[in-house]
Amino acid sequence: MADTTNVADAVAMLDEQGTAIRGLVTDVTLGSPELTGWDIARRAREQDPKMPIIYTTAESADRWAAMGVPDSILIQKPYATAQITTAISQLLNTATP
Repeated sequence: MADTTNVADAVAMLDEQGTAIRGLVTDVTLGSPELTGWDIARRAREQDPKMPIIYTTAESADRWAAMGVPDSILIQKPYATAQITTAISQLLNTATP
């Protein structure tokens, strides 16, 4: 599992590792106004159209339908770690190998 806390590192990781990354958990407000968690998820899906995506947010849930990628999950903050684990399991179990 790789971890990053800024947009530039996340984009670099996606560019370097591409399809080796099995899923993405991103905060929608990660980054700057020019590049957000929404953008990182779209970038990940360009590399792998089936990549499981989980968004987390405290205040942007109403934008998920317009900004989120299809077949993704949004979890509102505050959340329990078990919610992330369940969402990852759900996406990985429904993903096409």
